[in-house]
Amino acid sequence: MEIEPENPNPYNFPEDGDILFNEMNVDYHHNAIIRSGISSFFLYSDSYKEAALKLFSQLDGSAYNANTLVYPLVFISRHFLELRLKELISGLNYAVTEEFNFPKGHKLMSLWSEYKRLVIEAGEGYGPKKNHIENTEKLILEFDSVDPGSMSFRYPVDAEKNPSLGMTNLDLENFRLTMEKLFRFFDMQSDAVFHLVDLAQDFFSNMKAQYHQEMASNYY
Repeated sequence: MEIEPENPNPYNFPEDGDILFNEMNVDYHHNAIIRSGISSFFLYSDSYKEAALKLFSQLDGSAYNANTLVYPLVFISRHFLELRLKELISGLNYAVTEEFNFPKGHKLMSLWSEYKRLVIEAGEGYGPKKNHIENTEKLILEFDSVDPGSMSFRYPVDAEKNPSLGMTNLDLENFRLTMEKLFRFFDMQSDAVFHLVDLAQDFFSNMKAQYHQEMASNYY
């Protein structure tokens, strides 16, 4: 009887030569285009939104899915808010200073307050209505109070080994429906700020062209 050779890796554990970050697959369908830099905020924030929506779609009433997906779901939803706020702040700053600047830190309310200040300065045509700002601010404040440092759904304990959360249940259907409203709100704000950035770029380009033309006429 022929003896089958022993499988040296029956559990399919990592092997010699395995790498994680292979840049190109011969089948282009398996390749992802990676972008980074100050101009990539929308790509990152929108990616976290899309990931949250795909996880939401897995909530089929199963207790197992709800109890295991809740942590990444809330975390990536919060990270979307943080990235989108920094994206909006960066764009609004560019419209004034021609530089994409945004504050450090993870506090949602601090980022929201800076966004609200800048969007009000930008003018009525670029900011949301007063009641939309007020209703969104309540939700941002609520999220910030539950997860002030973006750690509560990433780790089960804080730095002092205390439980990271003060809640024991979460209505995921309500969370999904409310987050989808926040997604729509911030998507519309992103469209408005993108438009403002485009106008600012045209303005700065025209100003520079006019400056160079004046300098040329004065010195040549």
